[in-house]
This record gives sequence, structure tokens and C-alpha cells, in this order.
Amino acid sequence: MKRIQIIIALSLLTGWSASAQYYYNDIVLNKRLLTEMAVFKAQKIREMKTTSLEKDGTESQGFVCNKKFNRDYTKVQLFTETMDSYATWFISRFNDKGLLESTVDSSEASSTNTTYSYDAQGRLYRIYSSTSFTDDDAHDVTEDHVYEYGAGDMPTKLLVIKNGVDTMPILFKADEAGNIGIEKNAKTGEDFFYYYDSKKRITEIAHSYITTKKLTTDFLFEYNYEGQVTRMQASENDGNYYFTWRYTYENGLRTTERCYSKEGSIQGSVEYAYK
Repeated sequence: MKRIQIIIALSLLTGWSASAQYYYNDIVLNKRLLTEMAVFKAQKIREMKTTSLEKDGTESQGFVCNKKFNRDYTKVQLFTETMDSYATWFISRFNDKGLLESTVDSSEASSTNTTYSYDAQGRLYRIYSSTSFTDDDAHDVTEDHVYEYGAGDMPTKLLVIKNGVDTMPILFKADEAGNIGIEKNAKTGEDFFYYYDSKKRITEIAHSYITTKKLTTDFLFEYNYEGQVTRMQASENDGNYYFTWRYTYENGLRTTERCYSKEGSIQGSVEYAYK
């Protein structure tokens, strides 16, 4: 369960991010966050507390995760700690339009500052992050994501610039319905494929590996009538294994999160409380 605790903490920080699926990480998860924040604000939620449970239903030791909102919902503080990871403060700031402006992710080991920029149409066009480390032997790193758009709301190109010198172009191709269908790394040749339901919600993300030419499903999603994710299957080890996450909601707020192995046995769960 210790490993699952860390995964849950990461999912709370980032909405569960994938390492190289830039459209999903940058655009899709950003929109989900803004939708979630609108629910918190509408219901006047001031604090969220989580309880982590083991396979047998007993409370996990050493797991802490609390989220707090300021008066006008322009600042959110998330504190997480597990027995196997540093205590982490994740602070998000939003502008008066409800858009995410910046985040600070800090622990004893490192600190990452990220800023988000939008164009006149409210489209996210730049994410710039800078990470510094407490270890004197570690070098600071930066990463810049610069998006280009066509006439619509979908990006056509992304430049990923690391440390100001290493540039990696990412190209996007729309499907017949106008959704992002293919994300191609022009430098490595890797492809990610996005599939959708009739309501334009992502149902699957697949990855084409260069070495094996094998198409592997990275994520599968299911939704409720309100458009909230009720099931997520996340693959690892080149698709040879996966975990399934199931979510329940009440009054638009997530109440439980359960993780199952590929074999179907429960690995752990989280319960949410709000006030």
C-alpha cells in the first residue's frame, strides 16, 4: 500500500499525469481542474481532508493529505505526506476569471515554480516551470511549453524547450470530429492516439512504441452523466500491467477513490471529507 499512497498523493497534486502525453497533461487536466474548482466555489467548500485505507479497510499510517481554499478561491493549498516521501506543499493561484495562473510545488528536496499564460480567447498557450534543488550538486532545470493554435480551440503545435536550449516539437492532428486525434513527437517519432465518446470526452489514450511498433493502451476512462471520471485504467511497464481506479461522487464532490490490481484485488482506497 505504501507505493499506492504515493500514487494517490501524486494524483491529487496533478490529476494523475502521464509522462509524455502533453495534450492530456497540459490542456485536458487543466480544464478538469477548472471545472473542479467551479464546483468547490459553488458549494462554498473551504477544506478537503482525505483518509487513506489499507487493503483490509484499516487506516493507513503516515498518510496526510489536506486541501484548503482561501476566501475568494484564488488560492488553494494542498499538503501531502507519506511515510516514504517528503512532505509537500502544492500551492495553486487563480486569476479573477478562474484560470490557473501559477503553482508552487515544494518539499525539502526541491521546489518547482510554474506559470500559466493564456491568449485573448482564454486558450492556454504557455506553461513555464523552473525547478531548483536543495542538493548543491544538482543543477536547476527549466521547461517551457509553448502552444500554437489554428482557427479553433485545439492546438496544432507545441514546442517543449528544456533548459532554454533543447527544443522538441510536438505536432497535433485533429480527427473527423475536430478533437485532437494524434499527438506526434517530431523528434522521436513516437505517437499518442486519443479516442473519444459522442460527448467529446476522452475514453482512451494509446501509445505507439518506436522499437516494437506495438500499440499499447495507456489510459481508459469512463464517466457519469455529469462528465466526471468514474473509472480510470492506467497502464505501466510498457502496458504489461495496469491498475484500475474507481471513483464515486455525491453532490458533485468526489467521496471515494479505490485502486484495484490487474487481477481485481483492492490495493487501497481514499475517502474524502469536506467542510
